[in-house]
Amino acid sequence: MRVYCPVNALAGDTSVTDMSSPTFDLPAKARVWGVPTASTTALSGDEVEEREFEALCECILSFAHANRGASRIAIAAFDLPDRALERDSSPETGEWSHVLRSEAYTIPLKAYLITQNSASEVADDPYAPDALWFDPSEASSVREFLEG
Repeated sequence: MRVYCPVNALAGDTSVTDMSSPTFDLPAKARVWGVPTASTTALSGDEVEEREFEALCECILSFAHANRGASRIAIAAFDLPDRALERDSSPETGEWSHVLRSEAYTIPLKAYLITQNSASEVADDPYAPDALWFDPSEASSVREFLEG
């Protein structure tokens, strides 16, 4: 399943945007957002993409509401097996919220997504947040965009 996790929420001393290798140690109990495979088996391709977009938006909005002082929001996209996650949805975190079970994973990054607006602007906007997509090899560009 494709999952999304705010970079700022990842534990450890090394930020995903500082990695020279596009992998990261995702700690046990990390919160991520994604749509389980079982929830998409009867859906068409467009419907699956819509659900994944909902999960991404929930990730961004949940972080924005909890961290209004943050500048742009950086999201890391990973692929994890469904069995690695435990559903943990709530009104605050959204329908597609999960926590990583007790096992940590070292996983390759699939993409970075960076909001075009600050966390407070994202939290105050009633529409889906605008986010730019970056390839994992573009960590330096991600850093520049976050700092700019």
